[in-house]
Amino acid sequence: MGSTDLPRDARLEEFLGDVCRLVAAGEYTRALAMLDVPREWGPGEVRLLFLRGAVCLELGLGARALEDFDRVLALDPGHAHAHHQRGLLRMAHGDLAGAREDFEAASRTDPTRGEFLRELAYACTQLEDPRGTVAAASKALRLLPRDAGIHAFLGWAQDMLGDRESAIRRYRRAIELDPRRTGDVYLLARLGGIEDPAGLEAWLEDPALSDVDRAAIGYALGEVRRRAGDHAGAFAAWDRAAHSFDPMHDPELRIAIADAIVEVSNADWFARPAGGDPTVAPVFIVGMPRSGSSLVERILGSHPAVHALGERTALPSLAVELGAATGAGRDFPGGLLDLSPEVEADLARRYLEEVRPDPSMARFTDKAPSNFQFLGLIARLFPNARILHTRRDPRDVALSCFSTWFGPNRCRFSYDLEHIAIYQRTHDQLMDHWHDVLPLPILEVDYEKLVLGGESAIRRIVEFVGLDWDPNCALFHSQGPTCFTASSNQVREPLHSRSIGRWRDYAPWLGEATVCS
Repeated sequence: MGSTDLPRDARLEEFLGDVCRLVAAGEYTRALAMLDVPREWGPGEVRLLFLRGAVCLELGLGARALEDFDRVLALDPGHAHAHHQRGLLRMAHGDLAGAREDFEAASRTDPTRGEFLRELAYACTQLEDPRGTVAAASKALRLLPRDAGIHAFLGWAQDMLGDRESAIRRYRRAIELDPRRTGDVYLLARLGGIEDPAGLEAWLEDPALSDVDRAAIGYALGEVRRRAGDHAGAFAAWDRAAHSFDPMHDPELRIAIADAIVEVSNADWFARPAGGDPTVAPVFIVGMPRSGSSLVERILGSHPAVHALGERTALPSLAVELGAATGAGRDFPGGLLDLSPEVEADLARRYLEEVRPDPSMARFTDKAPSNFQFLGLIARLFPNARILHTRRDPRDVALSCFSTWFGPNRCRFSYDLEHIAIYQRTHDQLMDHWHDVLPLPILEVDYEKLVLGGESAIRRIVEFVGLDWDPNCALFHSQGPTCFTASSNQVREPLHSRSIGRWRDYAPWLGEATVCS
């Protein structure tokens, strides 16, 4: 009897066996070729589609894999593994809310799989949802009690919720389970969970440390020394850490991009017919990192009509995809010239779908500081948005950036004082340009004036975004978690001036940064 004479179920199993043998041998291209041949498998189609999606993932064909997982879930909405795989793809493409929905569906369908709950906990951390993280991570730990990452997720959430001691315990447990988690060592040091620098100093002498791990440990050492009042030792540790790896930052490219943005987004460009979304809800908080944006969002997020979204990557992602969106193929910023009202409306829709603001709230905030580069795009997508620009003494900004471990892929400019100064200058160049041409209102919020100005300075911000005064805004420090960045601990206190002039303790070593002002 030939294979074509077998019952359909038997033929399906034989076919799956052949494909799986190819997959086991790493012959993914041949496996995909077999799976791409059209066949009628009836109910077996779900299994084949899922397998083809998995093979596409192995071949780096993410878009095709996503299509297959979508089809699987259309045929079988309860397919837990398809939800899990689609969630991972969505996460990789920045669709954090969609990823969370998939991980929730996967863990509901099969609550015995700890990895589904682990991914859900991680998605919640990326969405800056500490309560969701606690719920998912607590369940995940019952299934995977020795998973260091889950302990770290829980530590982050407990820190954000103000439970410092529990956060310290969780980070210590994560590091105990996996000593390679050097980023958690840094976070533990920031929480004050490491008092003796000797262990970190010895660790730095380990020749087996990777460059990035050496940087993380070095920044942790700097934090321990800073907390002990050893300014010289702290700066030396930060400087050594910053020079221990290559953040791959090109300041000349930064200058060229700023010049191109100014050239493209001129008054004539803004005079063109616009599309976009007329909503008045968006409030964008921009500025240099560590310039007070977290404090401003914390204040606004304490208002009952404001949904504080934190630092979202949706706008930079849209800018990166500008060439594909317009069909002209030109990257940002040149691609701004190819925008049409129809494309602008579509991009505005995509932004709102990704950040998913609470529709019951009158306003929402996006505080990704680097959005100052995209204010022209913002004006085209949301012509009724409001812009809050946070400013701070450039020397304090430089010190705060240089002394913070953002990881190897964020704020790449911050690991070199000269690069910080260049970034500051291009930031100032663009903000001066926006003040000249941007058809949106911009409120300048000086950190020093805000912390010294008290309620009157806070009222000015609330009034600017078009909301009635609410006394909770003046009590922002006691309103629950709305800040999830390196400034999270600072904004849990009432307004204070302790962070003004911190640069003076490090003036002998700041060099280039001290002339930024």
